[in-house]
Amino acid sequence: MLFDKVGVGKGRRVALHSLVKPVVKGGIGTDEKLVVDGNLYTAQTEHAISSLMPELLNALK
Repeated sequence: MLFDKVGVGKGRRVALHSLVKPVVKGGIGTDEKLVVDGNLYTAQTEHAISSLMPELLNALK
């Protein structure tokens, strides 16, 4: 929701929890547990961290 409020996610795909999805208007909400759209990394919940970390570590190489 913060990304949406400041416009960071505008027009970009973002992983959203089903309860937040109706509130986010600027981003393109998906049902995927994690989404990488360019340099924006999003996860639906804290349970996706184990899947998100390898993506982040790979980006830092």
